Amino acid sequence: MKNYTVTYTKGHLVDTDSGKRILLKSGGKFNLSGKEDQFEEKKDLSVRINPLTSKDKLKRIEVKYKRYTTKKIAERGDILIYRIGIGYSKKTNEDNSHEFLFEALLLEDLYMKTKISNTGHLRVTLCECLCETSNCIDGDMQLYETIKGNSLANLFSNMVAFYFPMQRSGACNAFKTFFIPKCKGHKLNDVKFKNLPNLDWRRAQLKQTTK
Repeated sequence: MKNYTVTYTKGHLVDTDSGKRILLKSGGKFNLSGKEDQFEEKKDLSVRINPLTSKDKLKRIEVKYKRYTTKKIAERGDILIYRIGIGYSKKTNEDNSHEFLFEALLLEDLYMKTKISNTGHLRVTLCECLCETSNCIDGDMQLYETIKGNSLANLFSNMVAFYFPMQRSGACNAFKTFFIPKCKGHKLNDVKFKNLPNLDWRRAQLKQTTK
């Protein structure tokens, strides 16, 4: 049995004697002791905004983006899927795989907005949309905390920050990262080899119809 006196700071356990980080192995059992007021059983990092109904979401979009043309491309309750991969050199003992497939549940309707740029090109971007991930469907990873985002890109960033800190960048192109499932039971290869349409396909469709 080994005993440490540690300080918890910035999400890390630091040995007060050596100043080194203490890493806990996945599946291990530990006894924690400290003053009662130093423990929190759950720290909620979720986005604390109530999702809008379809009617209220439309009103918000019309007011906020009145200088844009907007189009709804997915509805509240729809599911998109996305992959997060980490390099082999970044893989830890806790990771059963180096890539994982997750579901993104839309808590609000998802819209795209379009506008002609100063150079005459049609610019298409995604609007903000509350969404959450609570399920890993391929990659053998247990999610012990539901992660929310105020947009798809923000959800991806929050997932990386929470479950894969220091293992990869949290930036993504949501159009190319999020895919539209055709059924349940999709696997990583469906996304890796683009056997499914992603949101970039929806963007291309919109550009075609607005020419």
